[in-house]
Amino acid sequence: ILLPLIIGIVFGRLFPFAHFYLLIGPSLILGILAWKASARQPKQWAYFVVSSLLIVGYCYTNFADKKNKPRNNFPEREANLSIEIIRLFEGDESKRKGIGKITATETHLKDIQEAKVYFSLYPPRGSEFSDSIVAGSSIQATGRLRPVSPKDASSNGFLSYLANSGVAFQ
Repeated sequence: ILLPLIIGIVFGRLFPFAHFYLLIGPSLILGILAWKASARQPKQWAYFVVSSLLIVGYCYTNFADKKNKPRNNFPEREANLSIEIIRLFEGDESKRKGIGKITATETHLKDIQEAKVYFSLYPPRGSEFSDSIVAGSSIQATGRLRPVSPKDASSNGFLSYLANSGVAFQ
């Protein structure tokens, strides 16, 4: 049962479709046909279930990408953000890297609030980071904001990790 769902997710990543919600009806019909065929025709039941799960995986991926990746077709831009730190990565003391959630933005970027962001921070010139930068704390940051594309999820590497973790920006 997992294999068709996983294959549907892979197809959803490779071939995104803006009107994926049109496929929900056929998936439900296939599910009902599988239920009806389960008692009388076991072989047909399997075909209906596999087809339904392929479509469900495809729709889920397209829905999740649309929900978790706001503005993923827009160009890079400078932004002032308030970020709540979710996870910090280990590194040297000269910069801090991690994943956070955008809690406040400028008025023209309100639709990206609550989106996850990967950050790489440098302290202001002539100063050092304080020990208060830990998971759960909030920071103010100004910098270049670049969308993480759903296409990055199909590659291998750090961008794939970010895309599969639901990170919308870096």
